Amino acid sequence: MNVAKHSRGYRTLGLVLIAHCLKIAGRAAYEIFGVKSGRCDVLHSPVDGVTSTEVVARVVQAAERRAGITATYLNGWTLVQVERDAEFSRLLGTFDLCFADGIGVVHSMWLTRFRRITKVTANDFFGLLFQEAANRGLKLAFIGAEEGVTQTVALQMQQSFPGLEITFCSTGYLNREQESNVLDQLKGFDPHIVLVGRGQPLQERWVQQCRSFLPKTSFLCVGGLFDYISGRVEPTPTWIRRIGFEWLHRVLNHPHYWYMYALGIPLLFWYILKFQFTRVVQAVLD
Repeated sequence: MNVAKHSRGYRTLGLVLIAHCLKIAGRAAYEIFGVKSGRCDVLHSPVDGVTSTEVVARVVQAAERRAGITATYLNGWTLVQVERDAEFSRLLGTFDLCFADGIGVVHSMWLTRFRRITKVTANDFFGLLFQEAANRGLKLAFIGAEEGVTQTVALQMQQSFPGLEITFCSTGYLNREQESNVLDQLKGFDPHIVLVGRGQPLQERWVQQCRSFLPKTSFLCVGGLFDYISGRVEPTPTWIRRIGFEWLHRVLNHPHYWYMYALGIPLLFWYILKFQFTRVVQAVLD
């Protein structure tokens, strides 16, 4: 009888120890492989661990409250530019939200911080953003691409999302005088959200200039989104994006992107090695 009780006790203790070990292993696995939220640095760029839904929620909620938010994206070429331009790094640090729009950023985060983040791209979430804006009666403005593209996109989106109000459209190719004129018009229309697609770092610099004049407006930098929606740029199939080869599809179908990858990928790899070497040296010296 006593032997049986002791046996059950040992089995119970063994199960408790196994459960505890599994709990510890699970926490360790999450720390290594789990997707993390919150802001972190990847090389010398800030990045926020967010999903597409979270990006839309933060932009829409800020716009609805008229709180004003600035959001932009990072890709591999962004990281390279930041390593070569400290001012761009400081500029990105002033943005409220910087999401990882590129597999190069995801890999760089893993290689330098052993931290997983989710790849987020405006190509995937613009439909949700426009639907939410239509549902909540938010006014939008489009600035970017060549003359007439944003107007075409606005018509397409208003047909796809009934009730969507797009109050102002402009090309993204602006000189200083035109930038000032566009800003004056934005003040008059007072949109809730402005999508800016002028390329990095020009769009980020201009957004921060606008912010002081339109503190209640939310700004979202979208790069080449308008060309993508309008069909001027062939979209990358979903399955190619999922396996991380969107960059290869772009190079093959849009050769003018070649420098971003032919130069960007080797440079990014070099900066990762340099970053890790510096960390090791500092650790030894400390």
